[in-house]
Amino acid sequence: MPPVVAQSTRARNNPFATVRLEALEYKFEHDTWTSFLARLKSMNYRGALVGPEGVGKTTLLFEMRKRLAEDGFNPLLIRLSGGKRNLPLSFWLSSLKEHRIILVDSAENLPTWQFQLLKLKCKLHSLGLCVTAHKEGLLPTLIQCRTSLDLLDQLSEKLLGYKLEKQSLAKTYKSCDGNLRLAFLKLYTDI
Repeated sequence: MPPVVAQSTRARNNPFATVRLEALEYKFEHDTWTSFLARLKSMNYRGALVGPEGVGKTTLLFEMRKRLAEDGFNPLLIRLSGGKRNLPLSFWLSSLKEHRIILVDSAENLPTWQFQLLKLKCKLHSLGLCVTAHKEGLLPTLIQCRTSLDLLDQLSEKLLGYKLEKQSLAKTYKSCDGNLRLAFLKLYTDI
């Protein structure tokens, strides 16, 4: 039986705190890092990580940044979450010579004209461009991100240190429509 967490210490000991969730590694369904990065290279370092909310697109993008940096790319990561709808002025004014690839989280938040200018700037400077998006169409799809009940089971066990009852976990997964971010929030409130 899982330990009971006292209400007064719950927030401080939250096993699903953002910092802990962001430390989780992306788990490919069928890919490996080698095949994924080879596909990215074959696509001229231009592609989209596609999927609904809470399926790991941002997690994958963050890990991509680390791996590309290890390969000497010096990627520039731009996050457009929290209501941000425009690229920063510093991006437009910079030469970007020190970067070989631009990574944009939540690219669908950009106005169409701005996304077209971004693509043009990347092309003119021979830069790669990789984005996250909820739907296909911004760039060729590099990967379709998905979740599964088994993935929720593995990740929740890693965060909690023990396995949750599968039937209860399945109910949570279904009620959150596969959105792991919502599932973790629900698990936190239910534990």
